[in-house]
Amino acid sequence: MNRLDKEELSALRGLLRDRLGAGDLTLGNIAVGCSHDVYCAQTPQGEKMFVKVVGGELRGEIERTLDFLSRSGGSALLPGAIIDKPLEWRGRIVSCLSWQKGDVVFPERMSDAQADSLVSAYKEAAGLFAKSAHIAPPRDLPALFGSISDYAARFPFVKPLLKPLLSIPEPERTYGAAGLVAIHGDFQYRNYAFTGDRVSALYDFDTIMYGCPAEDLLYAIAGRYARSEASANDRARLAALLIRMIGKCGWPLEEWRRALAVCRIRVAAKRISKRPRNPLLAIDIARRDAPYRVLADAIPRTGK
Repeated sequence: MNRLDKEELSALRGLLRDRLGAGDLTLGNIAVGCSHDVYCAQTPQGEKMFVKVVGGELRGEIERTLDFLSRSGGSALLPGAIIDKPLEWRGRIVSCLSWQKGDVVFPERMSDAQADSLVSAYKEAAGLFAKSAHIAPPRDLPALFGSISDYAARFPFVKPLLKPLLSIPEPERTYGAAGLVAIHGDFQYRNYAFTGDRVSALYDFDTIMYGCPAEDLLYAIAGRYARSEASANDRARLAALLIRMIGKCGWPLEEWRRALAVCRIRVAAKRISKRPRNPLLAIDIARRDAPYRVLADAIPRTGK
C-alpha cells in the first residue's frame, strides 16, 4: 500500500499547489488499490484534480502511460491534464489522472446506465490502443493453463476446488482464428471512473497488449464481485450485466466464450505465479473464479 499519513498529505498538497499554481487545495483519498492510492485535490472554486501516487519502482508504468497519452490525445475519456513527466516525491511517483469539475467515483456495483456508458467508452477508446509504442504480445495461454495444471498436480487434494478451471474446454483455451487487436489489458474496476452514470475517464495504459476486446469488458465487471462472497442478487446482477453488454457490443458469442476462458486462466495463473508452493492458495483461486463461472453460465450456448 502507498497510503499517505497526515504529514505526507500536507506535503503533497503543497507540492501540487506550487506545481499547478492552483492556489489553495484540499486533498483526500478516494480509492485504495494494491499498489497505489488515488487522491482528489480540490480548489475553492470546485475544480478537482485526481492524482495517483505510486511507488518509485513503477516508474516504467507511469512513463509508458504518459507516452501513450501523448500519442493518442484527443479523446475526452483520456485524462484531461497530465503532468508532463513523472513527478518524483519522497521515493514515490505522482501522476495526474484528470482535472475537471464533478465527482469521480469508482462504484462497487454498476447500474444499467453505467454499464451502457462503459461499453460506449470502451468502444471509443479501443481504436486508440493501437497507437501505443508498447504493445505486448498476446498471453501464452498454453503456458498459463499449464501452470494451473502443474499446481493441481503438485497438490492433488486441491483438484476438487480447481476442477471448474481444469475443465475449461480445450477449444476455448485458445484465441482461435479471430484476429487479435490492441486491448487495454488491465481493465479492472479501478481503471475506469464514473461521474454520475457516465464514464468520465479511463486510466492506466501501461499494459496494452494484443488480445480480444471482450476480455477487457469481462474483466471489468467480474472483478467487482471477486473480492467477497457474492450474494444470489449479486450473481443475478452480474449475469444481467453480461447479457446487456453482449447485446450492446454485437460481438459473436464464441468470442465471449474464448475471452471468458482467457480471463479465468489469467486470473488463476497470476495468483499461482506469486505463491506456487502454497496449497491454501487454491481457496482464493476458487473464490476469484466464482464470478467468472456465473458469467460462463450466463453466455447463451447457441446463437451468434
